[in-house]
Parts: sequence; C-alpha cells; structure tokens
Amino acid sequence: MSTKRKVVIIGAGPAGYVCGIRLAQLGQDVTVVEKQYWGGTCLNVGCIPSKALIAAGTLLDKIKHADVMGITAKDVDLDVAKLVEWKTSIVGRLTGGVHGLLKKYGAKTVMGTAKIIDKNTVQITGGDGDQTLKADDIVIATGSEPINIPGFTCDEKDVWSSTGALAPTSIPAHLVVIGGGYIGLELGMMYSKLGAKVTVLEGTPGALPGQERDCVKVIERSLKKMGIKLMTETFAQSWEKKGKKTIVTAKTKKGEEKIECDQILSTVGRRPYTGDLGIENAGLAVNYQGFLEVDKQMRTSVPNIYAVGDIAGQPMLAHKGSHEGLVAAAVISGKNEEYDARCVPAVIFTSP
Repeated sequence: MSTKRKVVIIGAGPAGYVCGIRLAQLGQDVTVVEKQYWGGTCLNVGCIPSKALIAAGTLLDKIKHADVMGITAKDVDLDVAKLVEWKTSIVGRLTGGVHGLLKKYGAKTVMGTAKIIDKNTVQITGGDGDQTLKADDIVIATGSEPINIPGFTCDEKDVWSSTGALAPTSIPAHLVVIGGGYIGLELGMMYSKLGAKVTVLEGTPGALPGQERDCVKVIERSLKKMGIKLMTETFAQSWEKKGKKTIVTAKTKKGEEKIECDQILSTVGRRPYTGDLGIENAGLAVNYQGFLEVDKQMRTSVPNIYAVGDIAGQPMLAHKGSHEGLVAAAVISGKNEEYDARCVPAVIFTSP
C-alpha cells in the first residue's frame, strides 16, 4: 500500500501508543488521543507502580528477617510519603518517555476525550481543546476499568481499587482484600510486607481461580506462612463505619461474619471500557462480555475500525495489547499480518 493513511488512535496505553509509534515509523499520518495519562493503566496505576511498591515491600521484609543471617538492623522505619514519591518518580519517567517516543517518530498527540461520530470521524472535547478529526482508519485502545461489586463502590478513600492502593497516605493496620485473584494477592502480600495485617476474601474454593492447583497450593502455603488469612467461599456483603474502624460483613461457609478492619481493597477484576465512546455511531456493539470482537488482523465488524488491548478480549495483559497494536499498525499499512494467540506469557508477582 503506497497511499498514506490518516489514522486516529483512541487511548495511549501499551496497545495504543505502541500502535501509534509503529504507524508513524511506517509513514502513516497518525494522531493518538488520550484523555487522562500517557502510558495508560499499566504505566500509571497498574503493573509499573505495583512492581515498584512490591520491590520496596520485599526489601523491607528482607531487612526485618535478616537476623537469621546474623544481620541486625535497628530503627528501620517506613516513610510512606517518600515511598509514594519514589514510586511516582518512576512512573513519571516512563510516561514522559512514551509521550516523547510518539513525538520522536512523528505521531501527533492530543489530550482530550474522544467520541466516535461515524466510522471516519472522531470528536475531541476538553484537554487541548475541542476539535474534530477525520480518519481513514480508527484504532480503539481504550483499555479497561475496575469492576465495582454491589455495596463496595471504589471511592479510593474507604474502599480502594488497585489505583487507591498504589497511592497510600499510610499503611493500614488491617487491610481486607476482596478478591483472591492475582491483583488481590500481589497487593495483599505487598501490604503484608509493608507491615499490615491482611485478610483476603475469595468466593471460590481457593486462591488464584483458574490457575493450576499445584501452583495455587504453593501460594496458599506462603500466605499462611506470612500470616495472611485467606477466607475461601466467602462473599463480602456490606460495610459500615464504626468510629475510626470499618466493619465488613461477609457471608461465609459457616454463616455471616463481621470483620473489623482499617481499609478495604476491592480487586474483583476489570472490565473493558467503552464509556461514552459512541461506538454505536459507527455501527459497533460489544459482545456479552463487554469486548469488541475482532478478527486475526484486529479488525472489528466495521472494516476500517480496529480494536487492540483490553477492549479486544482476554487476556487483559499489557504485552498482549502491545503485540495487537503492532499487528493493527502493520495491517493498516498494507501488510498481511495476523495475531497468533497460541501462547501468551504471563507472570503473577506473588511470593513466590
């Protein structure tokens, strides 16, 4: 294909910005629109900041238990504000790098909220100013958002999502984690190492639902060794404030139980985000799971509209989204590329 394509990408997470960089490298006229922060969930409030805090927690835990090696550390203290400042500095360097790379390769960037008007038109409001963009192709890379369960809306004060948990002002004395999947256990173990008492409520018979039981058993033994209480087949029903404490009411195998804590963290999963994107204006609709269905070339049912990343289906992983972005960029540029999902690597950052 020799004709330059005009492409609008909605979302600058790992799927969107990688797609944008590759399109620019391939000589296309590309504009990347982002409404909140460059780098998306992973770089800002997901995998990068969580791994930074996990690293800090692991270091603090090693120092506390170094006496078995004959090393005694006195007056070890945790400055939470400084910890968060350090984490934020790491995020800032990486997100600034993303924006810089897009500009380096000639992609245009726009801050604002995008809405699809038709299959060739995207309207931008707020941010850098209202404008209308015309496109030969549109790439939807809007990512996902945390799921709220009834009675536990994440306000990032009394009830954290992973976003709130990665920007604490203090370490809670007792943290109740709703959901024993990989996000809940990664953050639960992290907070345990940072000094919190942790209780995990999981609705299925074991931790990490969907993972191989041989692996899960190792994690469950580690949770017990760390002093983390795992309550399986347990469902959070409601919560209330009682003075400075929070009381969580849970339905367990033995009946109703009330758990006193200082903070709630809800990690019951994420759902694809379409919001007020206006996909219906282009003749698109999500499936029963909320995803936009795509073919092996990342095309939706509208041939000039592509979907990549979390919005395009499971697994919701940054590197999977980035690869989909590369495929979409190649296809838009006239190459015969396909996404092969036979093997997608994944890592869970628990201990072990």
